[in-house]
Amino acid sequence: MDEFAEDKSSYLINNYQSAAGKSFLLHQDPGGYIKGHLDDGTTALSLEWAGVVLNQWYHIVLVRDYGVKAYLYINGEQKDEVNDTAGDIGSDKNVVIGASSTTLTSQNFNGSIDEVRIYNRAVPQTEIIKHYDLLPPQ
Repeated sequence: MDEFAEDKSSYLINNYQSAAGKSFLLHQDPGGYIKGHLDDGTTALSLEWAGVVLNQWYHIVLVRDYGVKAYLYINGEQKDEVNDTAGDIGSDKNVVIGASSTTLTSQNFNGSIDEVRIYNRAVPQTEIIKHYDLLPPQ
């Protein structure tokens, strides 16, 4: 869950590019966008949703069903999907939460991030909704 406090480009979770260009990330862009990217160094997949309201909590989920589709969910609802044509996105870099890298930058997230989960499987929508429904009312 995330609460956005500024309308600026900032990273929620980032496995920034390896030397081979592989990465995955979720970030906020100015104008109220949430964007997800999956990159195998050759093929980049992008998903997005416009509608962020500052100082409001969001349950954000990026799912990759390898070789099939990638999905972006906001508050339990599917907002975007793309065909998954990317290959291996595994990077030798560490996953960073709330920043674009391991050093402080202007793209660090200014807000709250809670309950980050990374799975080694494609989480089905029924499970995403179940997790969202467990959250306390905002």
